[in-house]
Amino acid sequence: MVGVGPPFFSIIIPTLNEERCLPRLLDSLRVQTFREFEVITVDGFSRDATPVLAADIGRVIQVNGRPAIARNVGAEIATGEYLLFCDADIVLPDAEYLADMHQHVECHPVEHAYAPFKTFDEIAYPQIIIRDDPAWWLSVNLVLNLVDIGLLHIFDRLRFMAVGGFRSDISVGENVEISRRLWPSLLPGRFVVYTSDRRHRQISGLEHAWINLCNWWAITFGHPTSDGSYWEWRDAGRSV
Repeated sequence: MVGVGPPFFSIIIPTLNEERCLPRLLDSLRVQTFREFEVITVDGFSRDATPVLAADIGRVIQVNGRPAIARNVGAEIATGEYLLFCDADIVLPDAEYLADMHQHVECHPVEHAYAPFKTFDEIAYPQIIIRDDPAWWLSVNLVLNLVDIGLLHIFDRLRFMAVGGFRSDISVGENVEISRRLWPSLLPGRFVVYTSDRRHRQISGLEHAWINLCNWWAITFGHPTSDGSYWEWRDAGRSV
């Protein structure tokens, strides 16, 4: 799904059994007025229709491994000037999103930035907003190394490759870890994305706190064994 010339954006989506959520993201990409982008879905051998759905809009690569590995594989074959890493359960809010993003980074080049996000009710969708995560909270997460920040990250592709991409030897918090090596900025509020509340439906508050502690431990001490797959890989696509 690319315009006449080379892509400006390479949109990379790691997936595993995402047939329920992925179509919303793909539909929001199809209607974009800015067409100079490619979509690369890196799938962990889904057992559902995810690869078929993704192939309708772009390239599909299948690899085993954590999301960090999938994202790095996508980056290696990407050709755009900028890499946009998107979680499969986000939605771009309108058809001008990529056009506005293009204009923004042309006027204000970035090495790494992330979008603010708001959460929608998975069951009541498209009645969108149930929680607004303010910019200051995302910033606190970044400084304290507590949880992954943002669900859409944008990188200058050459700078991303120069720093070695995401660390694949830690199982959680790779978004935060790379932010320590390539410090991000927070995109303006007009670049907010919407995300499903499914993760918060799947686990209790105590489990959520434990996962955040595992994130902090893995990033701060480089511990590779905490089971981040529970949070964003093994349970991807679980029905709510």
